[in-house]
Amino acid sequence: MSLLDRRRVLALAATTLASVAPLRAASAAEPIRLIVGFGPGSPMDYAAQLIAEPFSRAIERPVGVDHVIGEGGRLAALAAIKSPPDSGTLLVTDVFLLARHDQTGANLLSNLRPIAKLSRGISYALVVRDDNPVRDWAALAALAKTSRLKVATAGPLSATTVLLEMVEKRTGLTFDQSPNNSTGRALELVLQGRAALGSIDTRLALLHNTVAPDKVRVLATFGARRSPELPQVPTFAEIVGDPKASFTQSFAVFAPATAENAFVARVEAAFDAISDDEAIFYKAERGKFPLQMEGRDVLVQTIARDRRVVADLFK
Repeated sequence: MSLLDRRRVLALAATTLASVAPLRAASAAEPIRLIVGFGPGSPMDYAAQLIAEPFSRAIERPVGVDHVIGEGGRLAALAAIKSPPDSGTLLVTDVFLLARHDQTGANLLSNLRPIAKLSRGISYALVVRDDNPVRDWAALAALAKTSRLKVATAGPLSATTVLLEMVEKRTGLTFDQSPNNSTGRALELVLQGRAALGSIDTRLALLHNTVAPDKVRVLATFGARRSPELPQVPTFAEIVGDPKASFTQSFAVFAPATAENAFVARVEAAFDAISDDEAIFYKAERGKFPLQMEGRDVLVQTIARDRRVVADLFK
C-alpha cells in the first residue's frame, strides 16, 4: 500500500470514528427514569408509555418507565423527591392526587418542580357487569341502602377512591372498597364477579366494550359534562344537582426540586419539541386518551386549580 493510500485509509477511519463517537456517547448515556405510581394498564401508566419513545428521541437519551406502586401514588412521588440531583429521574403523576396528599400533610408539591402537563381532564366512571340487574343509578342507590356493596378500586388515595369518598359524602351511601394496583385489575374483578362495582377510568370502559364480548355498563361518569360516547349516562354532578360535584384528573411530569437546572432545561425543551408531534396525538386518539401537552406555566395554573378543588371537596 502506498503512503497516499495509507493516508486515505487513516483519514476514512478517523472520519468514521468521529461520526460513531456521538452515537456511542448517546447509547452510553444514563437512562432517564419515568416513575409511575400505578401499575400497567392504568391510565397513568398509559400516559408514561405514550410519551416515553418520542421523549427519548427528543432528549437523545434512553427512557424507561419504572412503577413504584403504593399509597395512591405517594410512594412514587417520594421516590422521585429522594432521588439524587443527577439521577435523571422524573415523575409522571396526577396533579389532583398530589394536591389531595398535600391536604393530608404529605408536603409533596413543594418538593417537586413542574415540567409539563400531559392531558386534559381524565374522566372516571362507576361500572357494573352488563348482566348485572342494576341498570341505572336509582337502582344502585336503592341496593346500596340495603347491602354494603364491594367496589374494586385502584388502591388507597387513588383517583378511584377519591371518587368514592365524594359519592359517600354527597349521598350518604357507603361501600366496601377492594383496592388494587390499577384500574385494569379493578375491571377484572368486576368481570369475574368478585366485586359488584368498579371505579375505573371511563377510557378503560370504552376500550373494553369496543373489543370484549363481556361488556360493562357505565352507571355514572364524574366529569363536568356527559361523555360524548356515553350520551345516555348521567354525570354524578347531574345526579346530585351540584356542578361542583365533578371530578377529573390531569396527568403531568414533575422533576425533583433538587434536580440540576441544566437537566430540567433540557427536559422542558424536549417536551416542547414533541408537543405538536402528530404521531403521538394519533396514537393517543386511538387509545381514547385526551392528550394535551402544555408547558410549565399551564401546569402551575392546574396545580392552583386542583388545590382549590381539593379544598372544596374535602373540607
